[in-house]
Amino acid sequence: MLTLIAFTSLASAADVTDMPSNLRGDVSFSYEYSQQWSKLMEASETVGEVAEASGIINLEGEFSVYNSISLTFALPMWVNHSISWANPRTMAWDPIEDSGSMLYGTPIEDGVEPHSGSGLGGASFGLRVSPVSEARGAKASWVIGLSQQLRDNSNIFTGSGEEAGAGYGAGATSITNAFSTTFGNSNPYIELRWDRRGLHTADGIDTETGEAGSVELASGNSASFVSGVEFITTSSANNQSWFR
Repeated sequence: MLTLIAFTSLASAADVTDMPSNLRGDVSFSYEYSQQWSKLMEASETVGEVAEASGIINLEGEFSVYNSISLTFALPMWVNHSISWANPRTMAWDPIEDSGSMLYGTPIEDGVEPHSGSGLGGASFGLRVSPVSEARGAKASWVIGLSQQLRDNSNIFTGSGEEAGAGYGAGATSITNAFSTTFGNSNPYIELRWDRRGLHTADGIDTETGEAGSVELASGNSASFVSGVEFITTSSANNQSWFR
């Protein structure tokens, strides 16, 4: 994943633990690109492969109501979000399990057209608290974050062609724990994150009437652990700006 970040305030810690000083704010724009591949598995057998790619412009803001407490805002803008399939198979009925099965389906010779879309994602609002901070003389920084992302009914699972949305659509509650310290021009850091997602809207077909409509689907929760080192390439104490 590639991320470029520019901020408007002087950093004294890694990005994951940096907070504006009392009654000041930060605004950031970042571009994030990611691509991932996965296999569709059924009964320990591969029944297809999926590739997903996304490019996102993130607009984020943070305002400090006190030296260690701040309010946050984030809005993702999906430049492109695409899903493609390799070696797809049809769905067949498994009478033993009384459900659909791709294991008993047949290969789709002509393949499946990739699905892609773009647009805004759900906005997020949150609170960050820093019990320990290098800006207050400590040797390391610790920030706890809590945020809520709003649900977005226009997502990658809705629409087609020019009307296709992007993103995953579900609202989410996120809890983060981040730690960092400073060694010269570098900021080693670690971040722990837990996301609990709600329902999202998807296009579907009513199995009783055969009519197209929307359905509510559950989204998966996730936990992540990230560690790394950031390097400050340019900084200026005069206009309180930096670039990394």
